[in-house]
This record gives sequence, C-alpha cells and structure tokens, in this order.
Amino acid sequence: MAEKFETLAKKSKSQLETWAPKSFNFDEFIKGLTAIQAMPFCPGCRKGGGDPNCKIRICALNEGVTDCSLCDQLSMCKNFEELERSHPKIKECLIEVKGKERAAFIEKWVNELKAK
Repeated sequence: MAEKFETLAKKSKSQLETWAPKSFNFDEFIKGLTAIQAMPFCPGCRKGGGDPNCKIRICALNEGVTDCSLCDQLSMCKNFEELERSHPKIKECLIEVKGKERAAFIEKWVNELKAK
C-alpha cells in the first residue's frame, strides 16, 4: 500500500508544486507521508491496542463505553491527567462531542477543513 501511495504522490508532484510555497520541501513531505502510511494500524484500546495498564482504557472497559465522550462521569474524571499534559483540551473536546451523532461531528469537521 505504501508503494502505491508513493507512486501516486510522485506522479502528482509537479501539479502540487504549483500551489505549494517555494520553501516547501516536497520530497521530505513525501517521505513523511510514506512513513505514516507504513505504520501499523492501531486497533484501539478496546480491541487490544495501546497500553494495557492505561487508566482510561481500564475505566472505559469497566464502564462499558466505547469512548470517553459517552461516559456520564467525564467532567469529573481524573484519568486524563497524563493526557492533558500533552493535549490540554482533550477533555473539553470530548465534552463538546458528548451526545452528538458521529456523522454530524464528522460533517462539521469536514466543513471546517474545507473552509481553511
């Protein structure tokens, strides 16, 4: 799969270079995308991925939720302390999506990306 991506990216290089800033290093960009494409897919916490001792994972399994945005105790949860060091607004974002249909959330995200 990574080879197919790299081939497609190389074919598109001349077209993409016309709109990219002059300082943009397309070759490094392709290397990065190829590396990401080659990464193994993480199945997620509830399907065996991630740290088996993660407090959030253990809590989600005990509460029977697929993600924290579905938990009634989210606003009071203390399990996010480690994550909040690198992602200070993670709990805020989960609270924002709480109760929203996933399709509506994805549509909103796609529209925000199109607007950029």
